[in-house]
Amino acid sequence: MKTLALESTYVMGGFLAVNNRDTAQIRRIGNIFVHENFVPNLYEQDIAMLWVNEPFTYSSLVLPVCLPPPSTLADLVEYKNSSATLTGWGRKWDNGPLSDQLLKVDLPVISNDECMRWYDNSGSKQLIPESTFLCAGYENGTMDACSGDSGGPLVQFREDQRAEVIGVVSWGIGCGVKGRPGVYTRVSKFVKWIHQTIEENKDDYPRRK
Repeated sequence: MKTLALESTYVMGGFLAVNNRDTAQIRRIGNIFVHENFVPNLYEQDIAMLWVNEPFTYSSLVLPVCLPPPSTLADLVEYKNSSATLTGWGRKWDNGPLSDQLLKVDLPVISNDECMRWYDNSGSKQLIPESTFLCAGYENGTMDACSGDSGGPLVQFREDQRAEVIGVVSWGIGCGVKGRPGVYTRVSKFVKWIHQTIEENKDDYPRRK
């Protein structure tokens, strides 16, 4: 794994295709906040925040996504059997080429118990706790996240048509493998951490340059 320095990385907004890069808003990263309890071997607490040195300008292509309410037992039931939309720039299939345009796919959200059962039946027993993960995908592996999609958003659209990010691509075994759906960081479990991290560091954020 290669780690890039802050000065070598940036965020692009409104970037939908490689051959249309001129439309993108490009922002340098001023700081990265990784969850203090991240477990690399298990991918638990697999979430981080980026602080950009200059705000984005909202437009028809660049809009903020909403956070879900902090997690309760109710949201575990609400997400199950609902549909969510994944977008990403990852590989088109396992070991395939990276996409040259932003792709999206609609996926069913499944319960963690069902997710673990599918993995077990596929010959790969996994522990996927609700305290940090949710799963989305098809049992037959029709569509899925793939290498290069990590960190990408899994969103649902509310009744007011605002997008709400419920998951962040975390891990999986293969791409579109039968019985091995994608596993996502359950964002609702980390809303308190997000707000707390912003509050604790707001005075230390890099100023606009």
